Amino acid sequence: MEGQTIFWMIFMLIITFGPFFYFASLAASKEKIKAQKEE
Repeated sequence: MEGQTIFWMIFMLIITFGPFFYFASLAASKEKIKAQKEE
């Protein structure tokens, strides 16, 4: 049971922070593309 509880805690964390990290990585990749175009 404890293992399942830990799994659910991680699962909820991924649901909560997943979109944030997704958009953060998207913004970072856009900045990299801008930097490459400026060169």
